[in-house]
Order: sequence, then structure tokens, then C-alpha cells
Amino acid sequence: MLSVFSDHVAIPYQGERKIAGRRLLECAYQTAEASSQYGVRLGWLRFTTAYEGSVFLDPVTSDVVRVTARSAILPEQSGYCQVTRQLDYARLRTGALDALIPREASSSAIDRDGTELDYASSYAGCREYLGESMLRFDGPEISPAPTMPAEASNLAQPALIIPAGLPFECRITTLIDSATAAAGDPIETTLRTPITDASGHVLAAAGSRIHGRLMTFADHPRSGARREYYVVGVQFRSIESGPTQVPFAATLVNEKDKKGIRLALHPGASTLFFYQKELHLTGLDTKWVTAAR
Repeated sequence: MLSVFSDHVAIPYQGERKIAGRRLLECAYQTAEASSQYGVRLGWLRFTTAYEGSVFLDPVTSDVVRVTARSAILPEQSGYCQVTRQLDYARLRTGALDALIPREASSSAIDRDGTELDYASSYAGCREYLGESMLRFDGPEISPAPTMPAEASNLAQPALIIPAGLPFECRITTLIDSATAAAGDPIETTLRTPITDASGHVLAAAGSRIHGRLMTFADHPRSGARREYYVVGVQFRSIESGPTQVPFAATLVNEKDKKGIRLALHPGASTLFFYQKELHLTGLDTKWVTAAR
């Protein structure tokens, strides 16, 4: 829907409309295919098409309430005549601010036989996610370090750096439940094997805890011949080294013998696909390799 605003310098005002008992201001637009960024994906096919629609505003708050987009007539090989999309917005209180976020998205497609297919998604259970930051001073020294008392120097320890390419096994100990899980949730795993460098020196002992987050959590219901499945994206952020936590990253190792699980591997983060109706995951053992931070 963002292409509606990037494709148009101006969206002319059309007047007032009353939708579901609410007075709204309508601005309409039309976009030629030559300047369009509106894409329609149908299976493996993707088309860029001309489109038109409206933007509805609240006259009191000036908030965007609804955006609609209707494609031009699609190519015959698409199997469809036209696709229409609608996105409704609402205010959500997050901390001290009110954020304007999508509330419901719907789309409909008319195929060549005149059959209309409707889809709708509602956004519920939204959570506030706070970012994390870490301040580090492990760069080159600009001036000589001041002389420390003997007691303090005995406590000083060099920062632990775990290089890339070291294999290890761990167990996900945080419960990942399809009824409650969401992207941004913290996740914790425990080392089942130590992480050792090329010389055999132990950098992280078995039992050390790794902290990370769910970067993705999405459920995909059954559709036609496609089975239902869940997408879980995991990213590690730090590993415990004694009383401190140090930055840490790793990538999953592909295992073909994981029944009902498929992996997608990315540098520093990995995605698991679980083909089942419900997900109640804890105690999953996986193999990883350390990655560059």
C-alpha cells in the first residue's frame, strides 16, 4: 500500500463519504502501468499493473483510516480478471505514544469463470518491542592505559571474541507456543557441546546459555494441497561468559534427518519451518556454526 503514496505527487480530494456510520474524507487516484509500482503475485507469476483506488482520512485527526487499490484487467495467463485490496488502520497505544498501525487487511480476486475469492487478515495481540543496544570499548587504544592498582589489574579480563566457523550443538529451552509466540520474543538456548577454537581451547563451556530473539513467527493455514505450517526465525545475540554476556552470532547447520522440519539458512539468523497444526516447541536440539558478529 505504500506504493500508493510513492507513485503519486498529489491525490485529489473527492468529497465526504460515510462508511460504517463514520464520516470520512475521500481522495482518489489513478496510476498508469508505466509509472506503477503495484505488483500482483499469483503463484509463481508476478505482474506490474495499472491500478486505482482511494485514501480515506479522518477529518478530525487527519489519520489515514483506509486505503483501497484495484488493479486493471490482468493478463489472461494469470487466470484472474482483477484483484482488489483494502487496508484499514487504527490507533494503538504503545508506551507513551499512539501509533497508527494496520488493523485489518483484505483482498479479493475474480477469476476468469467469474468466481470471486475473498481473503482477510486481522492484526491482533500487537506487542511493544523495545530495542537493545550495547556499548563496547574494544577498539584500538588511542593513548596508553593508566596504571591500575594490583587488585584492579587482577580483575581485568580481555573481551572474549568467538571467531566464525566453530561448530556446536545447543538446545532451545524457551517454550515456543503457537498460541502465544510473536516476533520479538526473547529466546534462550543452552550449549550441549562446548565451543572450542582450532587449538582445542574452550571458549564457551557446555551448559552456557545463549540469548537471542524470535525474528519471525508466522502461521500459514492449510490452503488447497498445501499443508499448514509455522515459520520461526531465530537470531542469537549474546552468550554468557562467566558473569558477563558477550556478542554472539551463529547459523543453523542443515540436517536432513529432522522430521517435519525444514531449515532456511542466512548469515547470523536462521529460519525453521514446522509442518504441523499446532506448535508447542521446547527442548529442540539443533546444530549450529558460529558466524561473524
